[in-house]
Amino acid sequence: MHTIKWPRSQRQTTSKQKKDSNSSSSSPTDIPAAALTPTSSTSSSSSSSSSAASSSPSPSTKTATATAIATTTTAGAAVTFPSNLFSHYRSSPVQQPKENVVRFSIALTIPEIILAIAAFLNRSTIAQCAVVCKDWYTIFQPLLFRVIKAADFDQPEFVTSFLDHTRFATSIEWFQEITPSPFSDPCKPFEQIKLILQADETPALETLSVRIHNLDPNIILELRAPTVTNLQIGTRGYPARKPKVLMENILRSFPNLVHLTLEGLFTLSSQVVESSLLVHATNAGTIAGQGSSSTGGTGGNESSPSSSSSSSSAAAAGASTQPQQQAPQGIQALPPSQHYPIVTPFPAAAAHTATIAGMTISGPFPVTPDATEGDAAPPAPLYILSSPSTPLDGTTNKGKASSSPTTTAQTTPSSIESLSLRLVDISQEGLLALAREMPRLSSLLIEEFLVPDMMIKIYRWTWSPQFIHSLRDTIPRLTSIRMAFPFDSIKEDTIIEILKSFPLLTTVGFRNSYFGTRALEVMQEHCKFVECLDVSFGNSRGFKGALIQFLQTWTRLREFEADGFVFSLDKPVDDDVPRTPWACTKLEKLVCGFSGTDSMIFQHLSQLPHLTSLTISYPSMNIAPIETTLAWMAKSTKVEYFWFPQVRHVPVERGSILWILDHWPHLKTLHVAGGLVAQREIVRQWCREAGRPQLVVEFDRV
Repeated sequence: MHTIKWPRSQRQTTSKQKKDSNSSSSSPTDIPAAALTPTSSTSSSSSSSSSAASSSPSPSTKTATATAIATTTTAGAAVTFPSNLFSHYRSSPVQQPKENVVRFSIALTIPEIILAIAAFLNRSTIAQCAVVCKDWYTIFQPLLFRVIKAADFDQPEFVTSFLDHTRFATSIEWFQEITPSPFSDPCKPFEQIKLILQADETPALETLSVRIHNLDPNIILELRAPTVTNLQIGTRGYPARKPKVLMENILRSFPNLVHLTLEGLFTLSSQVVESSLLVHATNAGTIAGQGSSSTGGTGGNESSPSSSSSSSSAAAAGASTQPQQQAPQGIQALPPSQHYPIVTPFPAAAAHTATIAGMTISGPFPVTPDATEGDAAPPAPLYILSSPSTPLDGTTNKGKASSSPTTTAQTTPSSIESLSLRLVDISQEGLLALAREMPRLSSLLIEEFLVPDMMIKIYRWTWSPQFIHSLRDTIPRLTSIRMAFPFDSIKEDTIIEILKSFPLLTTVGFRNSYFGTRALEVMQEHCKFVECLDVSFGNSRGFKGALIQFLQTWTRLREFEADGFVFSLDKPVDDDVPRTPWACTKLEKLVCGFSGTDSMIFQHLSQLPHLTSLTISYPSMNIAPIETTLAWMAKSTKVEYFWFPQVRHVPVERGSILWILDHWPHLKTLHVAGGLVAQREIVRQWCREAGRPQLVVEFDRV
């Protein structure tokens, strides 16, 4: 409780001012600010408050009162505070002090306000609040592990009491160790997460991130959590045979997903795609049996040219189960993948064909009765792609049957708005089928590599105009598209067709591609709302000049990533374009390189005061002396991430680090490339001494 005690002279002055205010019509501004903020009872009426201003309040009204039981809601979870939570704030029969004390701590007795304040605090600050008093310990201690990180599981005391820290958890992250310690049990955290989710012990959980090693990702689907809206599933290692994950099973375990990120070498499919592949296999086998009577009528499984290699192998398997991967020691308790729920068979339906977006799709489609008056309208049928007369790659279907009896499913549209796939194998037909189940999809990211020096070829798509138009008709509300393929996968004409098909794009990213001058011109003409652009590691000649002109005119830009490009600041003309200030002064994220002195670079960056993430990829620099480098960016107080290449074998000076800590209070990660790795602990010690122990300090070698 905070109190303000007035000295005798100030009390006499205040008393005199109160008498003057009662005897004359002086303005309220003559009264000191402290005299206007005495706390009164929370249930006092307007009449009592007006009378309190003119007369001395009673001791019972000078002290704030609290309710017996205060109940509030945080992230969907009801939190009940005990009756004695704020007992020391209540008025007591003991004799009140004679001094005139003004109490202004009434806000800190309201649970809603305390929880609202705690939402903006990090773990170290919450820990400090928890030791203020017994009542604050009751409030803040459960919030210490609101965000559970993977590093928390490295602490044995945390694992022991893990179940006690999950009630208020909004985010849980767990990464399985590749080489577990002989004293640790990697199965225990996973089983604990599974238990708390099954027992509904995490009513506020919204984000779940799990990464496993050399295991079937289907085991993560046992972590059922209806409150999770952001799910990240990652696998490490290279299994001999890719596991397969069905989208229906993901949505069954996490029905309220909004953001889905899948990363690893496994196949993503759905029951709709499996049914379509079964039709392809049946048709191919029938045709081969009719045309090869001399060989006994044996037929093979012929896959579509536009599908990936793993999709054809999935069609040959004809089942959703995979052989169990060899688990490392300590994970044997995890159940095998064949025990996971499998989508139930679909009901039969009437057979017919239809043409949508120029593609012939065959039934049977579900037959639903007409809606009677007062009843809800029947759900729209889910069409599946089955042996189109003109495949997505533009080739003709020579003599193959285009229809065959099969079954389809009535599925509830998911609420997924963002889908990110990294190294996850999926075919063109599979992407279209999944997109039909995601009517709210607005963000799509597909990458073929995890790190720039490890290219893995997976997506053998044709990127024909017909496929792009089908994708447009399926997800017309797409506002963000990011692609990262090897150079030979997607050409500039394909990029232009994508930009023309999605005019609502606000985020455009084509890394390692032929995004060039023509694509940039088409984007400016058809996509008027672009705010984020990623053209890193482009392979187009003469593109930098057009990119400079774009930066000098496009004021909407908030994020710009051009890793691999170097912009000249020491020359009046760069790539035949006169150097003028950039028009995108509202940039929040910048990744690029510069040519010029350190002073020129930071003087140029000072024109971007809204930066929160800054990566200077070139050249190697020394940020000391501060007067000619960092001092230029004194107004950029919102920086959270700073990556710069340090001159090799030159240590970072203490003064530079202290300047960063003093002027960038929101900084979370400081990455020094090429610096002395041995100095990392010294820099961390400087951060701890400056009261910033949570700041992540990273060093690497160039």
